Amino acid sequence: MAVDVNSALNRAYEELRNIDLDFVNIIWGPGSRSANDSGNVTNASNDRRILDGGRRIIVGPDGSAKRSRHDDDLWNEQHQHNRYPQRDYSPPSLRPQRTLSSVIMSSTSGASTIETKSRTAVITEKKKSETKEDAVRNRRLFSNLLVGTLRQFQKEEKTVGVKGQAQLEKQREVERRLEENEKENRERLLRERDSLMEKRRDKEMQIQALRRQKAIEQSAEEKTKHFQRLACFIQTQTKPPLFFLPSKHTLRTLELLKDSSKKIESLLILF
Repeated sequence: MAVDVNSALNRAYEELRNIDLDFVNIIWGPGSRSANDSGNVTNASNDRRILDGGRRIIVGPDGSAKRSRHDDDLWNEQHQHNRYPQRDYSPPSLRPQRTLSSVIMSSTSGASTIETKSRTAVITEKKKSETKEDAVRNRRLFSNLLVGTLRQFQKEEKTVGVKGQAQLEKQREVERRLEENEKENRERLLRERDSLMEKRRDKEMQIQALRRQKAIEQSAEEKTKHFQRLACFIQTQTKPPLFFLPSKHTLRTLELLKDSSKKIESLLILF
């Protein structure tokens, strides 16, 4: 019986742990417990090295690349002359002199300059040379261009307005569906949480009942062992009773031992 109670108690504890895991998954999302238990510890032996332009790079399991410090120092020494070009500090007499062929002289540099006029000056000159017919023609062209542009803008505005209204309605419909789905998911999670909480309360009550039953069985087993040990002794008539064994049995002590054993056996039947 004790073995059955222990197995039932272990099963109840395992079911309670599963309920707690489901409860955590509902609140924090699935896989949260496994991510916390497994951790994010990486081992250097899991890193693998590759060569990239003469530099060794350590690539971890997560794909992050790390260069070793020794390789960075070596690479910096090899490419130091490219980063910081050396200057020639030798005396001027020892430096290589440039020849005339290496120097290009422009004989006409600065001799002639191109004069440019500002936009305001050009417009002023055109207005002075413009006749009355040219002014009328320019106004007519400008008005035609302006009217055509305005009509095109109005047409595009109407088209965009119709399309924008349809797009706005679609967006509102999508938002409404998203809100409905979110509401349904929230209500479903609340129902699942309430169901799990009720299951957890029932399982805790079952565990308490099994623990009480186990304690009762252990107490009865201990009392049975105690009375079995007392059955080997003679019980006195005093209050409280005493149990003893003589050094050498007689007919009288054997009869008393037999009577005491019967009394103990009658008590064992109750357990």
